[in-house]
Amino acid sequence: MQTRAPNDPTVREFTATVTGIDGQVVTLDHTYFYAESGGQPPDIGTLSDISVTDVQSADGVVKHTLASTPTFDIGDDIIGIIDDEFRNYCMRAHTASHIIYGAGRQILDNLGYGGFGINSEKIRVDFTTTTPIDDETLIKLEQLTNRTVWESRDVTWETVPTAEAAAREDVAFNTKTEEGVMSDADSVRLVDIDGWDVAACGGTHVGNTSAVGPVTVLERSNPGEGMTRIEFAVGPTGIDRRATQHRALRETAIALETNIINLSDRATALRDERDELESRVNDLEAKILDSAIADFESTQTDTAVWRIGSITEISVGVNDAGEAAKRALKSPSNIDHEGVPHGSVIAIVGTGERPFVVIAADDASEVNAGTVIDELTDTYGGGGGGGPSFAQGGGLAASPSTVRSTLREWDQ
Repeated sequence: MQTRAPNDPTVREFTATVTGIDGQVVTLDHTYFYAESGGQPPDIGTLSDISVTDVQSADGVVKHTLASTPTFDIGDDIIGIIDDEFRNYCMRAHTASHIIYGAGRQILDNLGYGGFGINSEKIRVDFTTTTPIDDETLIKLEQLTNRTVWESRDVTWETVPTAEAAAREDVAFNTKTEEGVMSDADSVRLVDIDGWDVAACGGTHVGNTSAVGPVTVLERSNPGEGMTRIEFAVGPTGIDRRATQHRALRETAIALETNIINLSDRATALRDERDELESRVNDLEAKILDSAIADFESTQTDTAVWRIGSITEISVGVNDAGEAAKRALKSPSNIDHEGVPHGSVIAIVGTGERPFVVIAADDASEVNAGTVIDELTDTYGGGGGGGPSFAQGGGLAASPSTVRSTLREWDQ
């Protein structure tokens, strides 16, 4: 005995004879409760006023699990009532998945059907396709789906020989849930959305696409190699999502002193303006850093002129300080008062409680920046490293003035 739900999805109340009772599991001579299958959840409702919590099909028998031990006996005629709201939701959701797949056929290459599932908040359809599904593709899928809903296309179903269905190029087969069943069956049930999509399916469906209502695409993801998952909503969840998005768009448009239609152009203009301002600020900050380094106190050794100091004009991090130190090395070579050229070393000490240090040295200085940092961290703790021309360290347990003094007394 199989469920009659797929072929008579509008039946909500029926009378049936009890054929078996095993604890809280009941079987009937016939049923209109949908048994969980192919991604569609089982119906809920009552049998003789006792809640039905699960419906499963095994070995051709539909088993209804009740919330409590039944008060009726085998052979009794009882009344089954199917929850109308939940059944309608599942019918709309399942039909919507077929509409979306049909939309995918319009715009996606090498489309395959990889799976389907319904829960109370959203529905998923898994595709295999060689077409990248970007934001524009998602918008197009949603647009085509809702247009098909608006067009009020008839939805019908029939059972045909399996060989006939397999020979048709227009029939979609869900290889995750249908192929194993059909391999042993002489016939297969086809659900046909007039002029849009035909699929092998055992679920419940509405009789016309207009009954689906608005469809809202929510997210996309990649659950497996070559697979794209589209999640969407019908009913209240989708309506609430659209309202939230519309509200956010309107509030954003008001904040940016434009309207929704021109919001993208306005956002692009503001982004370009921001990028230009950031570039100008970066240039100004670089000039401030370069000027500050030029004013550092100089210390001369036999091979190098050291410029040692801290940046106090602006807040600067270790990375920006490092870039500034490297730039400073490109300034004209230092000449001592006797006219003998020297190499150059730039040392910038942070101003924090546990300061950083960056060292940049040219070849003529005969100073190994990495060695300087190693000895500083050996003395004051912290960590860091680098090579001969550039190195940095941080977390030194010494004041900035102490570190600067140590560097001024440096002796290769």
